[in-house]
This record gives sequence, structure tokens and C-alpha cells, in this order.
Amino acid sequence: MFLASPYRGIIAGFKFDKDSGILTDFDRDPALQASAQLRDMHGFKAANKNEVSGPGGGPIEMESVTDADRVRALMALLSRTEQPTGGGS
Repeated sequence: MFLASPYRGIIAGFKFDKDSGILTDFDRDPALQASAQLRDMHGFKAANKNEVSGPGGGPIEMESVTDADRVRALMALLSRTEQPTGGGS
């Protein structure tokens, strides 16, 4: 019977007592290899290079946004999410 463990990627081997079958020791992978395995298991690999483009492979169109535009958008967002506050304990 094989039990899945989140640590299975960092353990290289087990040593059991030949008479009792009790786990007596285990070997870990070298530190750099173990950290690389954990990184890969948890999805922390280095990002791949991605190129993005606009419609038809052309450049992506950019809009200029002013600070006033940002403030207006933030105020609109805040006005939609404001919660009434209670006035008591």
C-alpha cells in the first residue's frame, strides 16, 4: 500500500528494521535538489518567456490614463462598495 505524502519528493530512501519492520531512518535528497523538487511541486518554477500581441499579431493598443481618471475610477468603485456603519455597540 502506497501512501501519498507532500514530502515524498524530498525523501530519497527509507531504512526499516529487518525484524520488526519499523522505520528506523530515512535519507533525504541533497538540499538543493530537495528545494528544487519542492519548488516544482508547488508551482514556483521560473516563468516562461511570453510574447503578447494585439489583434492580427500587431502591437497592443495603449490608452493614456491621467491621475484624474484614476481618482474618478477609484471614487466610483468606492461609492459602489461603501457599507453603512452602525452607530452603537
